[in-house]
Amino acid sequence: MKLMLSKKPILLILIIVFFSTAMYFLSRKKEPKVIYNLSTLETKEADRLDQDGFQLYQTGDYDEALIKFQEALKIYIQILGKDHPKTASSYNNIGLIHKKKKEYDFAINNYKKSLYILFNNQEDNFHNLTIIYDNIGEIYYEKGEYNSAFEFWGLSLIIRLKNLGYYNSYTATSLTNIGGVHWKLGEYDLALDRLNKSLNIRLKVLGEEHLHTAISYNNIGVIYLELGEYNKSIMYINNSLSILKKNYGEQHHDVATCYNNIGLSYSKLANFNRAFYYYEKSLKILLNINKEPHPVTASIYNNIGEIYNEKGDYNNALEYYNKALDIKLKSIDIDDQHPDIATSYNNIGGVYYDKGLYDKALEYYNNALDIRLKTIHPVTATIYNNIGLLYYYKNDNIKSLENFNKSLIILLKIFGKEHPLIATCYNNFSLIYSYKSEYYEAIEYLEKALDISRRLNDHNGLLITLNNLSLLYHKINKIPETIFTLEEAVAVVLKARTEIVGKDKQSFTDKHIHFFKSLVELYNQTGQYKKAYEITEKMRGLSVLEHFQLQFALKESGVEKSLSVEMLNRKGKIESLYSQYSAVLKQGEKSQVYAKSLKDQILLQERELEELDKNLIKSYPEYAKNRKTQIPELPILQKQLGNSNKTLIEYTLNKNEEGKENLTAFVISKDTFEVVSLGSDLDLSLKIQNLRKIISKKPENRNFLQGKTIDNQIILFSHSDLKSEEYSCKNLKDTERTSCSKIQEGTEVYTKEILEERNGLQFQNLNSVARINWKKLATIENTSLQSKYVNNTLLPQYLKEIYSICIQPLYDKNLLKTKDILISPDSSIYTIPFSALMDKNGKYWNEVVNLSMIHSASIWMKLKESSNRNYPNTIYAMGNPFYSKKHSEDRGVKSSDLRSATETRDLNELILENLPGSAEEIQYISKEILKIKSSEHIKEGIAANKQELVDSFPERKPRYKTVHFSVHGLFFPDAEELNSLALTSRKKLETINPEALKRYETESKKKVPEDGFLKMGDVIDLGIKTDLVVMSACETSLGSERAGEGMVGLPQAFLMAGSQNTLATLWSVDDKGTMEFFKKFYSHYISKKDSLTASRSLQMTQSQMYSTDNKYKDPYYWSAFMIYGE
Repeated sequence: MKLMLSKKPILLILIIVFFSTAMYFLSRKKEPKVIYNLSTLETKEADRLDQDGFQLYQTGDYDEALIKFQEALKIYIQILGKDHPKTASSYNNIGLIHKKKKEYDFAINNYKKSLYILFNNQEDNFHNLTIIYDNIGEIYYEKGEYNSAFEFWGLSLIIRLKNLGYYNSYTATSLTNIGGVHWKLGEYDLALDRLNKSLNIRLKVLGEEHLHTAISYNNIGVIYLELGEYNKSIMYINNSLSILKKNYGEQHHDVATCYNNIGLSYSKLANFNRAFYYYEKSLKILLNINKEPHPVTASIYNNIGEIYNEKGDYNNALEYYNKALDIKLKSIDIDDQHPDIATSYNNIGGVYYDKGLYDKALEYYNNALDIRLKTIHPVTATIYNNIGLLYYYKNDNIKSLENFNKSLIILLKIFGKEHPLIATCYNNFSLIYSYKSEYYEAIEYLEKALDISRRLNDHNGLLITLNNLSLLYHKINKIPETIFTLEEAVAVVLKARTEIVGKDKQSFTDKHIHFFKSLVELYNQTGQYKKAYEITEKMRGLSVLEHFQLQFALKESGVEKSLSVEMLNRKGKIESLYSQYSAVLKQGEKSQVYAKSLKDQILLQERELEELDKNLIKSYPEYAKNRKTQIPELPILQKQLGNSNKTLIEYTLNKNEEGKENLTAFVISKDTFEVVSLGSDLDLSLKIQNLRKIISKKPENRNFLQGKTIDNQIILFSHSDLKSEEYSCKNLKDTERTSCSKIQEGTEVYTKEILEERNGLQFQNLNSVARINWKKLATIENTSLQSKYVNNTLLPQYLKEIYSICIQPLYDKNLLKTKDILISPDSSIYTIPFSALMDKNGKYWNEVVNLSMIHSASIWMKLKESSNRNYPNTIYAMGNPFYSKKHSEDRGVKSSDLRSATETRDLNELILENLPGSAEEIQYISKEILKIKSSEHIKEGIAANKQELVDSFPERKPRYKTVHFSVHGLFFPDAEELNSLALTSRKKLETINPEALKRYETESKKKVPEDGFLKMGDVIDLGIKTDLVVMSACETSLGSERAGEGMVGLPQAFLMAGSQNTLATLWSVDDKGTMEFFKKFYSHYISKKDSLTASRSLQMTQSQMYSTDNKYKDPYYWSAFMIYGE
């Protein structure tokens, strides 16, 4: 179990609230805070100057306005005297202008002169007094002098309560302003009390749709955000947003404020895509309505920086934090000692901390502390906490503990005993005691943190604490307590997944999958094998399983059919948009506008999907219950396996801290449940890698370099491998690494290793942007391994070695008694060509069993639920698309032997060659299976396009037993959304054969889509319900390995779309060999009177290929094909 303690500095978000100035101008609309008195004939000229000053004030011409107000003041003093109310009014107006010019001392001086006059006047001036108190309070609030602001706004409230009573809009305004001071001082309970009182007054006096009511909703939402109650925060701020948009439309400062605040809540819920969506909407409005960068814009830059920091993208985080700081420092609204400046310093310090630059981080933290030192505020506590973490890494536990204590004292004073920040503080105390080996004291603090996080339902805080607690329990050998803690963590992860929308769900799972693996390991160690199996099931194919569970919930909970269709269609649309978005991103700068449009569509669809889901939960009580992912009980699974006469092998492959692998197999059949340890300290993935390098090349092309790793294992390289930027080399006489252009015996090969230097620990994390380290991989021992040696010695050696590890022990224990074997792989095991594995006598496993693959037993059980379908048609085939100028219908075509394509940045720039074997396949299906020359069930040439496919599968109904694609397949290991089947595209046709395009569209009355790539998202959106999807293309079995999912690729997408089985390939397959393969396959699967199952047909075909046809007997030609499903 790996140590992953909570040692992350706390970053500060910037919330925008409608207090003070922003609030006042909302409530008073465009009236200035000016005091009015009745005019007299003697002061007519002064009154005119006052009105001119007001008009200039409204246009923002403050210098000219000031001149007018000062001239009016001279006349009032001359005619009415220095103690007259009109003179007081004039001083107030001059103060207002100085305030606008940020000349605060001059403003306060004039306000106080006005106050002095009003105090000494016999008239009832309470309304004018409160206006001046409010104006002075605003100045102190803007300066960050919150106690002084509280003093003046408090005086205003006392006067209004005495003269206007409680239920008055002005009283509500005073309560709002005072609530704002409590917020700034971190006194959130008091803030919530004042703001709720203000809201109740406004609802009673002004009504639900009034702008002041919108202010109250926003401000209460902000307090709930501070308290960590993020869903409540979103609810209140959405109420505010609805009112504001009705009154102002979209383009308004306060609408932007609401978008920012909603984004903050989603960021705290780890829904970063949604947070980005709202930040960008806010930023777009502000940049549109403000000529110069505004402090509010700086706040949003800060919050975007926080997301990048959370994702580990420190360079972008630093860029946005510095943007925010630069705007603040240049702003006339903020001086260099303003609290918001401290926030920026803290956050920039946090990035330097994460980068391991501790002295630089300390410099920024101290700058922040200098500003905040005199205030008892959560920000001050945060800075102390971060300094404490920094000293922890500098091994100064005394200073670390001192700063943690200062942080905790402040937090307890502000929040009482419950708040996420207090839980964080307790976590950090446990660091010190754990470091000192005082484990029980550390556990005591973690249990305090756990109690807080549970009560607040804070997923992130809860998982951090559960992780740390499980590690300490394990360290002191309290295994039952460790297991109990991990069980709770797994339950939290699974529950949280249901609350996260979009791709953030995957990054969340990546981050927390270690809980599942640790729990499986402990269950196995303690002999709790059935529980180990259950957890293994829960971390496999989660997206597929959740998709099937959603379908089950919609069907079994009484949900109206129209709502069910809407839910599934919307989910499919989102997947399709994600695929489009990934493809557009590959095109670089030229398509950024379109990418932004797609991203907005995705987030809009996700938000509407989330609302639909919430409404279904409210309307259909059984729906929420049925949405919960169900793992089949073992007896039920065993019964179903018995009915199918199958044995399931479920592999788990884990790495220990030294990088060695442990392999375990769960073997389940009608009357068997066994857990078999297949070895520890293995290098299985390296053996699989070497086998794949060999078997995926034609026999005559198997020429390699052989190296030895630092732990003396053989590793094979092709020359093309070493030309990649992933490798660098150093020859015997070299002092530095260079490109691998001159390879000789003794050359050292280095590979890129992604290291994230975070919290002082170095660990691999593919989802983070981090520094690159070059790690020695191997030393070259042989530069010319020839194909004859590879074919005769190495290939059978690896086929036998992998069989001896993964399969033979199961036979030795007499566990594989059925001919039909169902394999649920893990990690690199997904890429093993199981049918070609050899026993010690050289017999292929294919000769003994029928094989099929599945992501998990739970998914297999779900597929069985819908296996009894009726298909009105036998087969639908799409192939032989237009790829290049001379299509294979023409003579003299130069075409590709392999159904593969070169990876490129832009899908539209791919150079694809025609596939003559594809044409022959399609013709075979037409003539030999359908027995007709042409058919609506055959789509080739121009007709092999996405629109034809969509039209052929309306309403997600089962129409064909088999759907066959004979096309190029594209595999992108770093972007699974782009894995696709290449069909005919309009863009290509316009270049290579515009006449044929025009003819087709005229005759068919259909338009060929611009995009010819059937991507994963398109597949899910399409909803092809069939018994078998055949992908007669390269590498369609491959995908990206994802935590909680397994291999994410096209087979997974077709299963989610409704296919019972998928036939796909592990590597780029030979075109002519593939054509021969499928002739044999369909002779078993369709043509025979008593057709065989897909897996049995595959077994028979593979057997024929290696036993009766010398040309195609090498496993390269037949073992790439795999069945997913059955």
